[in-house]
Amino acid sequence: VPTSELGEKSTQQKLNLYSHYQITNRWLSQLLIGESRDDYEYLDSGQKVSEFNTRKSQLTWQNDVSIYDAHLLTAGFDYLKDEVSGISTNSFNNDSIDNKALFVQWQYFHEHFDLITALRHDRNEVFDGHNSGNIDIGIPFGNGYQVNAGYGQGFKSPTMNELYTIYEDSVWNYYYYGNEDLKPEKSRSYEVGLRRNQPGYKWRTSFFYSKITNLIQDEMIGVGTYQPVNVNMAQIQGAEFEADWIISDGWVLSGNASLLNTEDKSTGNQLSRRPETNWNLNLKH
Repeated sequence: VPTSELGEKSTQQKLNLYSHYQITNRWLSQLLIGESRDDYEYLDSGQKVSEFNTRKSQLTWQNDVSIYDAHLLTAGFDYLKDEVSGISTNSFNNDSIDNKALFVQWQYFHEHFDLITALRHDRNEVFDGHNSGNIDIGIPFGNGYQVNAGYGQGFKSPTMNELYTIYEDSVWNYYYYGNEDLKPEKSRSYEVGLRRNQPGYKWRTSFFYSKITNLIQDEMIGVGTYQPVNVNMAQIQGAEFEADWIISDGWVLSGNASLLNTEDKSTGNQLSRRPETNWNLNLKH
């Protein structure tokens, strides 16, 4: 009687090259070139029956120009190419997607406040053009304290893995399939916070609220079968706290904690895979 021995093989690789050049004493130019690969093979009795490979190629050129000491202007260009290949039961509507972006940011440092504003335009080969940006202000008021407030608009297109991944494991009865009908996420976020920096310790707390259209999250669509889907309208709000404390020479105790409340506005249910509480404590030397 023939038998079937199921197995899998995965390989991940990542390479980044970074260069910077001080063109003048006020102009710094930086270049980042990177590539990452994620290769997956599904085996049956030692024979490859399915293969799914993704490759991301990235180029970022960033320029920082200091103006009259109180201003820092940042501008640059982003290029990302997302590619997919393999042997599977699904065909790929797009075996590669290009995303090009221009970005600019202005930082103003004043005795009584700090201001950061940023704009970005993405031109995606499949999901067209989208604008995003943010504005943040920080106001110090003595003895190391500073209050912060910010607002931002975001855009995130689906990855090739989210669109086309095929993962089948009949031994553990776990199956995961990409979703070619995914739409890009769009978000609006607000945040206020308070921080304090002192010799020997620092801490920061913040409260945030976000509304996300077409949030991408994994959902069970059958017994042991999962797929990324769009949540029409999602709401995320919560609080974060983090601190660092130098307890002795070379030793730093650091920790963070968060409280999260999430909701799918269409159903009233909580969003999946987002814990209500999370905390970490680390001792570093």
